[in-house]
Amino acid sequence: SSGINAEYGGATIHICRNSSGGHVNPSVTLALFLDKRISALRCITYLLSQFAGGIAGAALIYVLCNYHNRPKTNFGVIAYDLDVYTYPQVFFNEVFGTMLLNLTVFASFVEETSDAGSYKQCLSIAIVCMIANPMCCINPARGLAFNLITLQMVHHAWVSILGPFVGAALATLIYNFLLKSPPRPHLVKAK
Repeated sequence: SSGINAEYGGATIHICRNSSGGHVNPSVTLALFLDKRISALRCITYLLSQFAGGIAGAALIYVLCNYHNRPKTNFGVIAYDLDVYTYPQVFFNEVFGTMLLNLTVFASFVEETSDAGSYKQCLSIAIVCMIANPMCCINPARGLAFNLITLQMVHHAWVSILGPFVGAALATLIYNFLLKSPPRPHLVKAK
């Protein structure tokens, strides 16, 4: 299941790359804003669009797959078995998974030395999705959308909404202070 989700995610990123830079994840939008790569206006516009798109997509799948006529299921709902996981474990899982995702985005898409337009970006993001716990959301729009559409805003849904934003902020700090390549003279534009 997580492999299929990663493939759909990779396809979506590839399809949307010209209109939004390829990110359909609000945590990536926040990371790019914190890294000063997009303006506050663009950040707000992207966030609203990403959450609206997530909700519209969840509603469309809910209706097209006839979930509204089925017995109550966990259709896409992000829910953790709190008999198995504690809140700190679940929160850490979201933060860590999203941090890995955003570090991958920075290293793959943002670096001047990256292989822009290569298969490596989608492959690396797919691997990050498979490393994280399969129940890990790493996308706050997804964390909200299915919980909202099914009217199953479970008491721990906040974890899959807040955790990715914390992971994005952490990734931005780690990338800028530990991992970012120094500017290369031949890549710096003359003024």
